[in-house]
Amino acid sequence: MSQKIQLRRGTFAELGTVTPDSGEPIWTTDRKLLYVGDGSTQGGINVNKLHSDAMVVVDPIGTPTENAQKLRDAYAAAKNITTPFGEARSALNRVVVLVLPGVYDFATGDGSNNGLVMDTEFVDLIGLTSEPSEVVITSQIATASRGTLQQTADNIKIANLTLEITDISVHQADSTDPAGYFPDGDLTATVISNVNCIFDSNPNSRPMRTDVNYAGTYIGVISNGFGCFGQRADASGTFIDCVADNNSFGKTDASGTFIRCVGSSLCFGWDDASGTFIDCKAVDNSFGYQGDASGKFIRCEGNTYCFGYEGTASGEFTDCQSGVAGFGSGSGGTASGTFTRCTGGLFSFGSMGGTLSGTLIDCEGGDQSFNSASGQSSAVMVRCRSIARTTAVQNFAGRMEDCVFEATTTDINAVEVLTGARIYDSLLVSHSGGYSISALSATQTVKVAHCRMNTGIYTTNVTNQISTPHNVTDSNVIL
Repeated sequence: MSQKIQLRRGTFAELGTVTPDSGEPIWTTDRKLLYVGDGSTQGGINVNKLHSDAMVVVDPIGTPTENAQKLRDAYAAAKNITTPFGEARSALNRVVVLVLPGVYDFATGDGSNNGLVMDTEFVDLIGLTSEPSEVVITSQIATASRGTLQQTADNIKIANLTLEITDISVHQADSTDPAGYFPDGDLTATVISNVNCIFDSNPNSRPMRTDVNYAGTYIGVISNGFGCFGQRADASGTFIDCVADNNSFGKTDASGTFIRCVGSSLCFGWDDASGTFIDCKAVDNSFGYQGDASGKFIRCEGNTYCFGYEGTASGEFTDCQSGVAGFGSGSGGTASGTFTRCTGGLFSFGSMGGTLSGTLIDCEGGDQSFNSASGQSSAVMVRCRSIARTTAVQNFAGRMEDCVFEATTTDINAVEVLTGARIYDSLLVSHSGGYSISALSATQTVKVAHCRMNTGIYTTNVTNQISTPHNVTDSNVIL
């Protein structure tokens, strides 16, 4: 009969109170680590604590502040490994500091009020867990230009941990404010993944440094605060499955690649959004608000004043959604891009003082959308739709095919045209007292054919250049 040998075992917390005899092995069932006693060390000695030629492991068996010093020492030891695996450090030959689950508290920092300073390329910091909340690196640093984790070198990987700051001081609201993650700008080779950047309930704390460019790769980086990923700066890197609050993802320009990212208000290029955005979501005033939404947007969602409000929506928009006054609307706004299967709320697509001049395919707008009240609309619209309107589609001089527009307010026209308008195969319904196609001034020359209308064309002001248009005027026409 085979014999089974089992070691003394228990959770890390349980065995941390035990002092094993010299040579006695003990096994932590939760951390899956082996410790061996020396007869005097509480919890035993971690035999997994490797200082190999490419790795340093940090084990948090002390207090949080003691653990922080161990982490600092481990990073210093890792920097001294200059030839891992017998070769010089490089992007493909790296050194890693492995951080076991625990709390590492840098308090108010070292003698110069620094937290952990990562100043050496190709030396990475990786939490030994898949749950970032199990490795917490925190501080209460309140000194300007400092942070819990400060990064000055590029080509560094940080993963599987939480960076926290609990500073309660009032700061300048600029790039010098202390933060949980405090990097230099334009670190293009940095890769951060599965990291939480958090702060306590005090709004003066910054989870991530503001006002610097974020140019690296960020995957699954979650922040509970505002001003992340380039507030008042650029977000030119690659962002995948990232989450942040207001004023995040590049105020000056969101020129990077954003995939499945979620922001709140004033996100994704408050001034300009020139990057690529796929399956991203924001609330109000986002995606090129008061700037230029010139990038590529696929299945993105915004609420009020998004996608070039009071600016220019000149990019490529596919399956996107906006709330009120989206897609180049607002005073001075221009919807000049390409819009495919997009949906806007009230005053969308170059309305509310904007201009519509782009190409729209299978788009739907709310009341008072598709209006170029301040200028001529030269748009091309195919299979677009807006019903239950209180205003006409105004100043239209573009091309309309297979569209549906309905006015439901007395004396309101369905479409008001200017010379040059071409309208084909469309359903245009006005309310009593209005016309399906009209003009506000006389002698507007247009082309209208194969359309269905309930009240027809106001021929006093509109001349149809097509002699046999095959239009149908029927007061009983319905949508």
